[in-house]
Amino acid sequence: MGGKWTKRHDNRRRLTQAANLLDNATAHLIIIHESYPPGYEKHQELLRAFAVSIDEIKLALLSYREKI
Repeated sequence: MGGKWTKRHDNRRRLTQAANLLDNATAHLIIIHESYPPGYEKHQELLRAFAVSIDEIKLALLSYREKI
């Protein structure tokens, strides 16, 4: 009995950790985004797109976590 429950709990914990790491990645991208001086709008746009994509992946992971 304990094996299946333990594995499920471990997987849910790991998914939460992965979501937290993605939050950290997004925070770093935002810091880089804000550090660019005027004239680097294309770079800022690309970093913003990366941050949005990472956030979407994080939300999908958390949604999946609730289903298992």
